[in-house]
Amino acid sequence: MKKKKKKSKPSRAPAIQFITIPVSLWIISAILYSSLPQETRRPIYEAVPRLDRILRRTSFQIFSGWDELGIGGTDCTTFVPAVKSGIYSIGGQPSDPFKLRHLNNRGYAVGYSESFKNPLWATYRIFDVPKLESPPRPSFQRDPRSSAGVKPDDFTRSGYDRGHVAPNFAIATRYGPEAQKETFLMTNIMPQDPLINRYLWQKLEHRIAKEYGRYFEEIWVTTGPIFTRPVKRLPTGIAIPSAYYMIVADIHNEQLRTP
Repeated sequence: MKKKKKKSKPSRAPAIQFITIPVSLWIISAILYSSLPQETRRPIYEAVPRLDRILRRTSFQIFSGWDELGIGGTDCTTFVPAVKSGIYSIGGQPSDPFKLRHLNNRGYAVGYSESFKNPLWATYRIFDVPKLESPPRPSFQRDPRSSAGVKPDDFTRSGYDRGHVAPNFAIATRYGPEAQKETFLMTNIMPQDPLINRYLWQKLEHRIAKEYGRYFEEIWVTTGPIFTRPVKRLPTGIAIPSAYYMIVADIHNEQLRTP
């Protein structure tokens, strides 16, 4: 009597390959896509913004997970319970020895110095949005809330740009056209060297708005000018900064971290 042959169990390899190959291709595609220059990604972003968003967030989650493993080092983090204390500021508004006029706007808050005729700080919060849509650029306006009375013409032929402290683009894409108009109030403007304002500073602002604002759930920014003595001034009395600062923070797993 012949022995019955045992039926071999079907191999799981094809099933595993069916899953792992598409997943691997998706991960590789997401990483490669996010590493492309912004101008190269622009056609896809404009045609299919949802796909652009998914690919870039996938890439960020991959790198974020790798960072949490701690193999190649991690972000600087610290535990800070109940750190959110304002709409636009993290951990409270900046403190300083000067008497400042605190101005709350639709998309940001600012601490304005009437004597320096400058905002000494601005705080704002940005978050992910489906598409970055910015209205047309409005005109600069005098802020009637300020007794300094700085006007847009005070910068004319001064050699300095009217530099935003809270940025036009980030506020416009998150809070809308009315909030954007308030970024053009002169209480949000500081003198900036054109080479800084139009290149380095703008790149920083756009990276936060376009990259960090889409990768992280929330990003909190505190920014402003730095003055050293003796303080130089424009003929109109506006103090000229010697440097600028920008602090970017995020909360992750109840920890404050800086990207």
